[in-house]
Amino acid sequence: MNNHSERELLDIQNLVNGAEGTVYLQRDNTMIPLLNVRTITATVTKEKETKKVIGSKVAKNRLSGYTLAGTMNVYYCSSYFTQMLRDDIKNGTNTTFTLIVTNEDPASMIGRQSIALYHVDIDSHDILAIDIDASDMNSDIPFTFDDFEILEAFEEVNK
Repeated sequence: MNNHSERELLDIQNLVNGAEGTVYLQRDNTMIPLLNVRTITATVTKEKETKKVIGSKVAKNRLSGYTLAGTMNVYYCSSYFTQMLRDDIKNGTNTTFTLIVTNEDPASMIGRQSIALYHVDIDSHDILAIDIDASDMNSDIPFTFDDFEILEAFEEVNK
């Protein structure tokens, strides 16, 4: 029987501090730091079809596709996305862009992870806001994307 000192445990010093990172928007070969991002998540969701089959009481699932979507929460201190959407409405266009998100905690031994989200398309965005009770205002920006790439992966130190 293994005692506590023989078991493999996660080294909590390698947990990534969520505030240590960067978010860049790439559009027209220009990299723009998004300094007003509070949080960002991107999720891959499997879409499945459920089918019944003869001889089994258990329904079977078959992969039918993927949905790639995310949400940014930004401090309300930039007109960048509002202007981009206004230009899209005025010109009859739909602007997409690339987001490059890097997690890098210098206190962790796992290094950094950078992921690029391609063809990011904003679903909705608050173009104005007033909140008498808010000392700082922020807004959620849901989006979809159609591809992603791991540009740099964390090192696996607890293999």
